[in-house]
Amino acid sequence: MRVCFQLLGVLLLSGCAAFSDLTTPSLVVSNDPFDNAVVVVQAPVSAARSLSEQANLLGFHWKSLAPNFVVFTVSVTGNVAITDLQFNADGQRIQKLVPLGKRTAHDRSDTVRTSEQRIVHARNADLSWSTKTSTRLGTPVRSRRSFVATYADFAKIARSQTVIMRVFTSDNYATSSFGRDSGAVIDTKFAPFLEQLATLRKDS
Repeated sequence: MRVCFQLLGVLLLSGCAAFSDLTTPSLVVSNDPFDNAVVVVQAPVSAARSLSEQANLLGFHWKSLAPNFVVFTVSVTGNVAITDLQFNADGQRIQKLVPLGKRTAHDRSDTVRTSEQRIVHARNADLSWSTKTSTRLGTPVRSRRSFVATYADFAKIARSQTVIMRVFTSDNYATSSFGRDSGAVIDTKFAPFLEQLATLRKDS
């Protein structure tokens, strides 16, 4: 009976991962018109194996002008300053990634614009109206930053059975985990990316 429940759990995780892969961004290959470089981008998706973990997102991109490097983009909940990104991939610590840019970027909720009309002059039947428009920026809901890794470190993370990702902020850190067959959405994104790079890196 216990084996049956374990098998059912594996099947459910596999099904959820497959469904999530179909409903989340997949990799995009394009050419940069400025320098004619080939760019491969995987937009950030969930990098947590369960809802009990922190809701970290992870994405990555590669450019043919720097074939031996991959850029990670990590996103965490809240308005925070991201300072560092580290991985533990099957027991191997991957750290000292180089930040790309000096500051953390913030994704906001929808910007709200409102308009209000007021009567500024009334004489007989003639009315004059004044329209005041105000804009309220959305509240920062997520924070993101990019870090440069070697291709070798990226490949190690992509192929590992268990990966623990830790995102450091100015006064705390956010941890989540993924890995082959863990059920995290990010698990389904590594293989197509590696396959694409296997061809493109030979031509670089």
